[in-house]
Amino acid sequence: MASQRRGSLAVGLGLAVLVIWLAGAATWAAPDAIGTIPQSSAAPEPTASAADWTDCRACHPQAGADLPQLDAFRPESLGAGIRSCRDCHQPGELFGLVSDWTHPVRPPAQHLDCTFCHEAVAHDAADPAPLPLGDYDAAACYECHREIGFNLGQMYSHGRYLNVHCRDCHPPHEPLQAALPPQLVPGELRNSWLSSHDWRRSNSACLDCHTSISITMSLTEGFVTLNALNYHQVHVIGGNVLCVECHDPHGSYRRAMLRDRLITGEYFFYTDLIDGASCSVVCHGINHADWPYINRVY
Repeated sequence: MASQRRGSLAVGLGLAVLVIWLAGAATWAAPDAIGTIPQSSAAPEPTASAADWTDCRACHPQAGADLPQLDAFRPESLGAGIRSCRDCHQPGELFGLVSDWTHPVRPPAQHLDCTFCHEAVAHDAADPAPLPLGDYDAAACYECHREIGFNLGQMYSHGRYLNVHCRDCHPPHEPLQAALPPQLVPGELRNSWLSSHDWRRSNSACLDCHTSISITMSLTEGFVTLNALNYHQVHVIGGNVLCVECHDPHGSYRRAMLRDRLITGEYFFYTDLIDGASCSVVCHGINHADWPYINRVY
Protein backbone atom coordinates (compact mmCIF):
# COMPACT_ATOMS: atom_id res chain seq x y z
CA MET A 1 0.00 0.00 0.00
CA ALA A 2 2.80 2.42 0.93
CA SER A 3 4.60 1.70 -2.32
CA GLN A 4 1.45 2.47 -4.32
CA ARG A 5 1.09 5.86 -2.54
CA ARG A 6 4.75 6.72 -3.31
CA GLY A 7 4.21 5.82 -7.01
CA SER A 8 1.08 7.97 -7.26
CA LEU A 9 2.93 10.91 -5.62
CA ALA A 10 5.79 10.69 -8.11
CA VAL A 11 3.43 10.62 -11.08
CA GLY A 12 1.54 13.61 -9.72
CA LEU A 13 4.72 15.65 -9.26
CA GLY A 14 5.84 14.80 -12.78
CA LEU A 15 2.55 15.98 -14.26
CA ALA A 16 2.73 19.24 -12.27
CA VAL A 17 6.23 20.02 -13.58
CA LEU A 18 5.09 19.31 -17.16
CA VAL A 19 2.10 21.65 -16.82
CA ILE A 20 4.27 24.46 -15.42
CA TRP A 21 6.83 24.06 -18.25
CA LEU A 22 4.14 24.12 -20.94
CA ALA A 23 2.58 27.24 -19.42
CA GLY A 24 5.96 29.03 -19.45
CA ALA A 25 6.61 28.07 -23.06
CA ALA A 26 3.18 29.28 -24.10
CA THR A 27 3.76 32.57 -22.32
CA TRP A 28 7.14 33.09 -24.14
CA ALA A 29 5.60 32.31 -27.54
CA ALA A 30 2.48 34.40 -27.06
CA PRO A 31 2.37 37.68 -29.02
CA ASP A 32 2.87 40.83 -26.98
CA ALA A 33 0.57 43.84 -26.88
CA ILE A 34 1.47 45.00 -30.41
CA GLY A 35 1.32 41.57 -31.97
CA THR A 36 5.04 40.73 -32.20
CA ILE A 37 7.05 37.88 -30.78
CA PRO A 38 9.33 39.07 -27.93
CA GLN A 39 12.98 38.88 -29.02
CA SER A 40 16.35 38.79 -27.33
CA SER A 41 17.62 42.15 -26.12
CA ALA A 42 20.83 41.74 -28.16
CA ALA A 43 20.87 43.68 -31.45
CA PRO A 44 20.49 41.38 -34.46
CA GLU A 45 23.43 41.12 -36.85
CA PRO A 46 22.84 42.99 -40.11
CA THR A 47 21.91 40.88 -43.07
CA ALA A 48 23.64 41.16 -46.43
CA SER A 49 20.61 42.92 -47.88
CA ALA A 50 20.65 45.56 -45.12
CA ALA A 51 24.40 46.32 -45.23
CA ASP A 52 25.68 49.58 -46.71
CA TRP A 53 28.45 48.35 -48.98
CA THR A 54 29.80 51.86 -49.47
CA ASP A 55 30.47 52.19 -45.73
CA CYS A 56 33.66 50.12 -45.79
CA ARG A 57 35.03 51.35 -42.49
CA ALA A 58 32.06 49.96 -40.61
CA CYS A 59 33.80 46.58 -40.86
CA HIS A 60 37.32 47.48 -42.03
CA PRO A 61 38.91 49.96 -39.61
CA GLN A 62 41.68 51.89 -41.31
CA ALA A 63 45.16 51.91 -39.77
CA GLY A 64 46.86 55.27 -39.52
CA ALA A 65 43.78 57.35 -38.76
CA ASP A 66 45.60 59.03 -35.87
CA LEU A 67 48.74 59.85 -37.87
CA PRO A 68 49.56 63.38 -39.03
CA GLN A 69 49.50 64.47 -42.65
CA LEU A 70 52.70 64.77 -44.63
CA ASP A 71 52.24 68.54 -44.86
CA ALA A 72 52.73 68.78 -41.09
CA PHE A 73 56.44 68.05 -41.60
CA ARG A 74 57.06 70.53 -44.38
CA PRO A 75 58.44 74.10 -43.99
CA GLU A 76 55.18 75.93 -44.64
CA SER A 77 53.54 74.08 -41.73
CA LEU A 78 56.35 73.94 -39.18
CA GLY A 79 55.57 76.15 -36.21
CA ALA A 80 51.92 76.42 -37.20
CA GLY A 81 50.97 72.85 -36.35
CA ILE A 82 53.67 70.60 -34.90
CA ARG A 83 56.36 72.56 -33.07
CA SER A 84 58.20 69.70 -31.40
CA CYS A 85 58.17 65.92 -31.12
CA ARG A 86 56.89 66.53 -27.59
CA ASP A 87 53.59 67.81 -29.01
CA CYS A 88 52.57 64.19 -29.56
CA HIS A 89 55.14 61.96 -27.84
CA GLN A 90 56.02 61.34 -24.22
CA PRO A 91 59.74 61.68 -23.34
CA GLY A 92 60.19 57.92 -22.99
CA GLU A 93 58.87 57.30 -26.49
CA LEU A 94 61.38 59.56 -28.18
CA PHE A 95 64.41 57.44 -27.32
CA GLY A 96 63.10 54.67 -29.57
CA LEU A 97 62.82 56.97 -32.58
CA VAL A 98 66.36 58.26 -32.82
CA SER A 99 67.83 55.89 -35.43
CA ASP A 100 65.13 56.26 -38.08
CA TRP A 101 64.97 59.81 -39.41
CA THR A 102 61.47 59.40 -40.79
CA HIS A 103 58.01 59.65 -39.29
CA PRO A 104 54.90 57.71 -40.37
CA VAL A 105 52.16 59.81 -41.93
CA ARG A 106 48.66 58.84 -42.93
CA PRO A 107 48.31 56.34 -45.80
CA PRO A 108 46.51 57.20 -49.05
CA ALA A 109 43.45 55.16 -48.10
CA GLN A 110 42.95 57.31 -45.01
CA HIS A 111 41.96 60.37 -47.03
CA LEU A 112 40.40 58.77 -50.10
CA ASP A 113 36.99 57.23 -50.50
CA CYS A 114 37.39 53.45 -50.64
CA THR A 115 35.33 53.30 -53.82
CA PHE A 116 38.11 55.12 -55.70
CA CYS A 117 39.79 51.70 -55.87
CA HIS A 118 37.26 49.12 -54.62
CA GLU A 119 33.88 48.09 -55.95
CA ALA A 120 30.97 48.52 -53.53
CA VAL A 121 29.68 44.94 -53.85
CA ALA A 122 28.33 42.44 -51.35
CA HIS A 123 31.01 40.19 -49.88
CA ASP A 124 31.96 38.12 -46.87
CA ALA A 125 34.85 35.97 -45.67
CA ALA A 126 33.86 33.09 -47.92
CA ASP A 127 33.28 35.32 -50.95
CA PRO A 128 35.61 38.36 -50.63
CA ALA A 129 35.31 41.47 -52.74
CA PRO A 130 37.48 41.53 -55.88
CA LEU A 131 40.84 43.20 -55.47
CA PRO A 132 41.51 46.23 -57.66
CA LEU A 133 43.77 45.57 -60.63
CA GLY A 134 46.63 47.73 -61.82
CA ASP A 135 47.82 50.97 -60.27
CA TYR A 136 45.91 53.80 -58.63
CA ASP A 137 43.59 55.98 -60.65
CA ALA A 138 46.12 58.77 -60.45
CA ALA A 139 43.62 61.33 -61.73
CA ALA A 140 41.93 61.15 -58.33
CA CYS A 141 45.27 62.00 -56.66
CA TYR A 142 45.94 64.91 -58.99
CA GLU A 143 42.68 66.60 -58.04
CA CYS A 144 44.42 67.72 -54.83
CA HIS A 145 48.11 67.10 -55.61
CA ARG A 146 48.41 68.90 -58.93
CA GLU A 147 52.14 69.48 -58.57
CA ILE A 148 52.73 65.72 -58.43
CA GLY A 149 51.03 65.18 -61.77
CA PHE A 150 53.15 67.99 -63.21
CA ASN A 151 56.40 66.57 -61.82
CA LEU A 152 55.65 63.05 -63.05
CA GLY A 153 55.50 64.50 -66.57
CA GLN A 154 58.95 66.11 -66.32
CA MET A 155 61.93 64.90 -68.35
CA TYR A 156 63.52 63.29 -65.30
CA SER A 157 60.82 61.46 -63.39
CA HIS A 158 59.59 58.09 -62.21
CA GLY A 159 56.55 58.67 -64.40
CA ARG A 160 58.64 57.82 -67.47
CA TYR A 161 59.32 54.27 -66.29
CA LEU A 162 56.55 51.83 -67.16
CA ASN A 163 57.63 49.40 -64.43
CA VAL A 164 57.28 52.02 -61.67
CA HIS A 165 53.84 52.46 -60.13
CA CYS A 166 52.42 54.83 -57.54
CA ARG A 167 51.61 51.91 -55.25
CA ASP A 168 55.29 50.86 -55.17
CA CYS A 169 56.14 53.86 -52.99
CA HIS A 170 52.66 54.58 -51.62
CA PRO A 171 51.09 51.31 -50.41
CA PRO A 172 47.40 52.18 -50.06
CA HIS A 173 46.90 50.90 -46.52
CA GLU A 174 50.38 51.40 -45.05
CA PRO A 175 51.72 54.65 -43.59
CA LEU A 176 54.18 56.61 -45.71
CA GLN A 177 57.53 57.34 -44.05
CA ALA A 178 58.18 61.07 -44.31
CA ALA A 179 61.53 62.72 -43.70
CA LEU A 180 61.61 64.15 -40.16
CA PRO A 181 62.81 67.78 -39.96
CA PRO A 182 65.69 68.10 -37.44
CA GLN A 183 64.21 71.23 -35.88
CA LEU A 184 61.39 69.18 -34.36
CA VAL A 185 63.79 67.02 -32.34
CA PRO A 186 64.25 68.34 -28.76
CA GLY A 187 67.70 69.74 -28.07
CA GLU A 188 68.64 67.18 -25.42
CA LEU A 189 68.00 64.37 -27.91
CA ARG A 190 69.57 65.94 -30.97
CA ASN A 191 73.13 64.73 -30.36
CA SER A 192 72.06 61.14 -29.82
CA TRP A 193 69.73 61.43 -32.82
CA LEU A 194 72.62 62.56 -35.01
CA SER A 195 75.02 59.89 -33.75
CA SER A 196 72.63 56.95 -34.04
CA HIS A 197 71.39 57.64 -37.57
CA ASP A 198 70.57 54.42 -39.46
CA TRP A 199 70.89 55.46 -43.10
CA ARG A 200 69.37 52.24 -44.43
CA ARG A 201 66.21 52.47 -42.30
CA SER A 202 65.88 56.17 -43.00
CA ASN A 203 66.03 55.59 -46.78
CA SER A 204 64.24 52.24 -46.92
CA ALA A 205 61.60 53.43 -49.41
CA CYS A 206 64.32 54.24 -51.97
CA LEU A 207 66.45 51.19 -51.20
CA ASP A 208 63.54 48.88 -52.01
CA CYS A 209 64.42 49.47 -55.68
CA HIS A 210 67.81 51.21 -55.70
CA THR A 211 70.42 48.94 -54.13
CA SER A 212 72.76 50.47 -51.61
CA ILE A 213 75.74 49.03 -53.53
CA SER A 214 74.85 50.80 -56.77
CA ILE A 215 74.17 54.08 -54.98
CA THR A 216 77.03 54.32 -52.51
CA MET A 217 79.81 52.17 -53.97
CA SER A 218 79.81 52.72 -57.74
CA LEU A 219 82.69 54.76 -59.12
CA THR A 220 81.74 54.59 -62.79
CA GLU A 221 78.35 56.33 -62.90
CA GLY A 222 76.08 58.58 -60.93
CA PHE A 223 77.14 61.05 -58.27
CA VAL A 224 80.90 60.42 -58.40
CA THR A 225 83.85 62.66 -59.06
CA LEU A 226 86.96 61.75 -61.04
CA ASN A 227 85.81 58.13 -60.80
CA ALA A 228 87.48 58.12 -57.40
CA LEU A 229 84.93 59.33 -54.87
CA ASN A 230 81.26 58.43 -54.54
CA TYR A 231 79.44 61.52 -53.30
CA HIS A 232 76.35 59.54 -52.33
CA GLN A 233 78.50 57.71 -49.82
CA VAL A 234 79.81 61.05 -48.55
CA HIS A 235 76.35 62.55 -48.18
CA VAL A 236 74.03 59.65 -47.34
CA ILE A 237 76.33 57.59 -45.13
CA GLY A 238 78.85 60.13 -43.89
CA GLY A 239 76.64 63.23 -43.84
CA ASN A 240 73.32 61.73 -42.67
CA VAL A 241 71.48 63.19 -45.67
CA LEU A 242 68.25 61.50 -46.74
CA CYS A 243 67.69 60.77 -50.44
CA VAL A 244 64.48 62.82 -50.56
CA GLU A 245 66.24 65.90 -49.21
CA CYS A 246 67.92 66.44 -52.57
CA HIS A 247 65.80 64.31 -54.94
CA ASP A 248 62.11 64.71 -55.70
CA PRO A 249 60.81 61.14 -55.99
CA HIS A 250 58.07 62.20 -58.41
CA GLY A 251 60.24 64.10 -60.87
CA SER A 252 62.07 67.26 -61.81
CA TYR A 253 63.34 69.21 -64.80
CA ARG A 254 66.82 68.65 -63.37
CA ARG A 255 68.94 65.61 -63.99
CA ALA A 256 68.59 62.82 -61.41
CA MET A 257 65.28 64.38 -60.26
CA LEU A 258 67.11 66.99 -58.18
CA ARG A 259 64.87 69.44 -56.35
CA ASP A 260 64.85 73.17 -56.86
CA ARG A 261 64.15 73.54 -53.14
CA LEU A 262 65.18 71.25 -50.32
CA ILE A 263 62.39 69.81 -48.19
CA THR A 264 63.50 72.21 -45.45
CA GLY A 265 62.73 75.15 -47.77
CA GLU A 266 66.20 76.35 -48.86
CA TYR A 267 66.63 77.08 -52.55
CA PHE A 268 68.96 74.59 -54.23
CA PHE A 269 71.17 76.34 -56.78
CA TYR A 270 72.43 73.73 -59.22
CA THR A 271 74.43 74.22 -62.40
CA ASP A 272 74.63 71.34 -64.84
CA LEU A 273 78.00 71.14 -66.57
CA ILE A 274 79.25 68.98 -69.43
CA ASP A 275 81.40 66.85 -67.16
CA GLY A 276 79.55 67.22 -63.86
CA ALA A 277 77.81 69.99 -61.96
CA SER A 278 78.14 72.46 -59.13
CA CYS A 279 75.88 73.02 -56.12
CA SER A 280 75.16 76.03 -53.97
CA VAL A 281 72.96 75.38 -50.96
CA VAL A 282 73.01 75.41 -47.19
CA CYS A 283 72.33 71.82 -46.17
CA HIS A 284 72.59 70.39 -42.64
CA GLY A 285 74.27 73.61 -41.57
CA ILE A 286 77.00 73.34 -44.21
CA ASN A 287 77.28 76.05 -46.84
CA HIS A 288 77.96 74.54 -50.26
CA ALA A 289 79.15 77.59 -52.22
CA ASP A 290 79.53 76.52 -55.85
CA TRP A 291 80.93 73.16 -54.81
CA PRO A 292 81.74 71.29 -58.04
CA TYR A 293 81.96 67.63 -58.84
CA ILE A 294 83.50 66.38 -62.06
CA ASN A 295 82.28 63.08 -63.39
CA ARG A 296 84.31 61.68 -66.24
CA VAL A 297 81.40 59.51 -67.33
CA TYR A 298 79.13 62.40 -68.32
